[in-house]
Amino acid sequence: MAGCPGAPSEGRLNSTGETGRTAALGATGVRVALADRQPTFWARVERGAWEPHTLAAVAAIAGPGMAFLDVGAWVGPTALLAAARGARVLALEPDPAAREQLLANLAANPDLRARVAVSDRALAAGTGPVRLGARRKPGDSMSSVLFEDAPEGWLVPTVTVDALAADLSSGEPLLAKVDVEGAEYDVGPLLPRLGEGRPFALLLSLHPGLYAEARGPQALRDAAGRLAHAFAGYAALCAAEGAWLPAEASRGLQGEEPSDWLLFNEAGSRLVAALR
Repeated sequence: MAGCPGAPSEGRLNSTGETGRTAALGATGVRVALADRQPTFWARVERGAWEPHTLAAVAAIAGPGMAFLDVGAWVGPTALLAAARGARVLALEPDPAAREQLLANLAANPDLRARVAVSDRALAAGTGPVRLGARRKPGDSMSSVLFEDAPEGWLVPTVTVDALAADLSSGEPLLAKVDVEGAEYDVGPLLPRLGEGRPFALLLSLHPGLYAEARGPQALRDAAGRLAHAFAGYAALCAAEGAWLPAEASRGLQGEEPSDWLLFNEAGSRLVAALR
């Protein structure tokens, strides 16, 4: 590969619109084709500098006969990986600039495209459209309903947790990833409904600083308490230095620092066995 070590390979734009770029998804052994506008990000992925714990979890858990729900899919690193592992994927990405790039990356991987359904909806606690805002620019991976007053924003349709659960096959094992820049505190307490009657594991990224900034410190404490209560019956692993370590969710979910969690119900314990 020519160019800087660790950078995704570059190619010429051809008549089909594909760029010829590819990147390895960290240490998972999966390589995907790319057609988006995020070369710096994919260079980080390829050298293992972007969420190696998240990629390791998806690679270990996702597979044939199960579903992967990617809430906040952005340009598709985890959706592509889950599809490559054989899972049926539903990717939610309401930011139109990010979704455009996600669809381009899927089109560049026709062997994976049929396994991935893409939705323009934001996960929400209630029905009706919400305003999604971007503090910096559209498609930068930081869009959130917490930034509804940002200069850049869009009114987007929503989907509820119950509606998503209704679309799952009865008993179908499910791995979900929720990374929505602070809005996880509003929808998080409802997420255990996805695991009713099925093996269920959840990759949950917490952004307490963003939530406290938008809603206030007391609102964060209240929301974190509700989140911890909702997952009181779940086992948990917490990411630390690229690995998953056993942790106590009831306390950890109420922390004041950003953190990544892998939560799973009793039936889901077999899904995460390789990571424990």
